[in-house]
Amino acid sequence: MEPDENGIAATGHGPHDIARPPTPGYTEQDALEVARLKADVMRLATVVTTHAYWGSLSGPDLVEARMGLINAAKAPAGRPDVVEAA
Repeated sequence: MEPDENGIAATGHGPHDIARPPTPGYTEQDALEVARLKADVMRLATVVTTHAYWGSLSGPDLVEARMGLINAAKAPAGRPDVVEAA
């Protein structure tokens, strides 16, 4: 993240419009940590999406399994059977 001495004021346009305070930007250590985390996300996403399990499914079974994975990610910790409303 680049330094921003002025910040950004909320304009009131749109649901995702937020104000952001001034920031000194990322330190070199911050940038390295962000890069490491992004690499971990990519590696893990590849492991999940290329797993042999997905090749064993097709049609509605594949859709149901993918939706189950998505819903499990949204469930509260320790309660994979419960999905909170968005």
